[in-house]
Amino acid sequence: MSWSVEHKYIYTKEEMRTINILSIAYIGDCIYELYCRNIVTKKYGSIDSKKLHVETIKYVNAVFQSDAYFRIKELLNEEEIYYFKRGRNSTIKTCPKNCSIRDYKNATGLESVIGYLYMIGEFERLDFILDTIFGFI
Repeated sequence: MSWSVEHKYIYTKEEMRTINILSIAYIGDCIYELYCRNIVTKKYGSIDSKKLHVETIKYVNAVFQSDAYFRIKELLNEEEIYYFKRGRNSTIKTCPKNCSIRDYKNATGLESVIGYLYMIGEFERLDFILDTIFGFI
């Protein structure tokens, strides 16, 4: 997938360290879901939106994202691991009933990595990580 963001929305690595990690994970969640929706639409494009949604939520959930992290963790570099740990170790106020706290925290960590890569404009690396994750489906 080819990403494009105006330069004014690209952050430096120094700026990224000052941003709340849950804000970074919030962006990562959006990017992750958008990427997944694109894949599902490409695969099943001629079905209605309800069926697309049902297919998408198989992959946009804490359990799948936690499993995905364990499949790609060896591919992460030092900076990405730093953002994963910041996201995973953040304080959560609620946890969905359909997953464990561990899965939810790992999913937040993965979303933090995705948000970080997107926000610093590392789109080739972002594509590599997401392609690897979705290569398993």
